[in-house]
Amino acid sequence: MLLNILKMLRLSVWERWQRMDNIIEIKNDLELNKTLENNRLSLDETKGDIAKRMIKALYEPTKAPPNTDQQKIGSPAFSINGNITRDKNAKGLYLKLLKSLSSSHSDFYDLFSKEQSRSRRFIAKQPHSLYKYSPHLAKEFADEIDSGWWVDTNLSKTQIYSRAETACRVLGLEYGIDLVLNL
Repeated sequence: MLLNILKMLRLSVWERWQRMDNIIEIKNDLELNKTLENNRLSLDETKGDIAKRMIKALYEPTKAPPNTDQQKIGSPAFSINGNITRDKNAKGLYLKLLKSLSSSHSDFYDLFSKEQSRSRRFIAKQPHSLYKYSPHLAKEFADEIDSGWWVDTNLSKTQIYSRAETACRVLGLEYGIDLVLNL
């Protein structure tokens, strides 16, 4: 995984990184953003900080990795314009995120309801409408988030990150800047 980030950043050796005066320019790439967000230790870290830490770890194999359990205390969390919200699990945090976006953007549910993956809608007015090809899944995995709106909660962390990016896109927010998500 760390080698993949090097390829994405087009960095081949430690010396090249040092000559860049500790400045890494990161292209806005979905796979790169997912990798960086999955390796975030705190909401205070920038993408550049995460990339530098990951690159440095490649060249310092004798050092023990940081104690991520210690540093991720309080996770999962999200931050919208600097306001941090936490929950005990990814599902609960995803529901809080959607409610938070709805409270600050009254048309969010309508806009987000137009988005979908290959086989699922992200949000719908009827639970069975969430699952195009398997409406029976609604009994187990559809949660009502607000009066009249239902959301699919049978999601992996990768799917939650992707849906958070989509939510930002439909609202004109910049994912990773206006909204930072840490699962």
